[in-house]
Amino acid sequence: MNAALHQFIFPFSINNNAESEFKKQLILEQFIPFSLGDLEQENMFYGVNYRVSHHEMERYYLPFTNNVLFPHQTDDESSFQRYSKRYEISCELKMEHATFPFAIHSVDVTLCPFDLGFITIRTELDCEVINYSLALEFAKRFRVLQNMSKQDDKSYIQHQNVNYNEVEDFIFAVLVPDTMRFLDKENMSEVYFENLPFFIDERMFVESFFSLPKDSEITLEDQYRAARTDGLKIRENPSSGLPIWTILKNIVRFIPITGGGRIRILRWTRIPFAALPINPKTLQPRSLIKCMGSTIIFC
Repeated sequence: MNAALHQFIFPFSINNNAESEFKKQLILEQFIPFSLGDLEQENMFYGVNYRVSHHEMERYYLPFTNNVLFPHQTDDESSFQRYSKRYEISCELKMEHATFPFAIHSVDVTLCPFDLGFITIRTELDCEVINYSLALEFAKRFRVLQNMSKQDDKSYIQHQNVNYNEVEDFIFAVLVPDTMRFLDKENMSEVYFENLPFFIDERMFVESFFSLPKDSEITLEDQYRAARTDGLKIRENPSSGLPIWTILKNIVRFIPITGGGRIRILRWTRIPFAALPINPKTLQPRSLIKCMGSTIIFC
């Protein structure tokens, strides 16, 4: 692989009237308010080799949404308030049969109207030791905040010689250490095992960007595995939930995208798949697929 980047998104609910104090705490932790007009931030949060154009970002959305998504003032509680911090730290996700060296480029904490928010974690894998199946396995493991299986129990994150047995331990100890006290835990008395409020299955949403060598083939099964984050079986073999090749072939269809090219869209009876709006002039994807909890772009 040429590149394997993931964004993990953790939505949460904030305590009533806690947003102002939350912002002060983020500033103390050296998070900075995101500003579309600050062009230096285009190269600040996405890794050494990556840049996000603020001009393209503004043009992408409808004009009347910009004041909500990209407010000029940081005290506007009716808009999305993004606070970002550059980390550039090296870590390892260790499993019984594999080790994943990865970097965390940055973390966002976005505060939204109605006392909602989400944390975004940007990671990049070391592609010298990672293949396609391992990249999927990393996404599958890292998105699980609290261990849910035997494979999860045998996995841990190592950073600066400290081991973190669960992903949530790593996030709230290293990345956003003073965030938990702002989360709304009003209904936590009604649960037995979960530690995080208002979260489905204790897993994060994941967006993945995979860059493969020019002549490499992306099969239908590869795309299906990506949408389901099917990485490895216990014995290090590629995993796929697909029972029969002919079934997969029959549920794939092609649709055109503006500017030429085609996007493969998988249709599965139990998982909704859909195309994402993209700019083919700047991305030129070979394939783009989205399913519940996962988005994958192939280039």
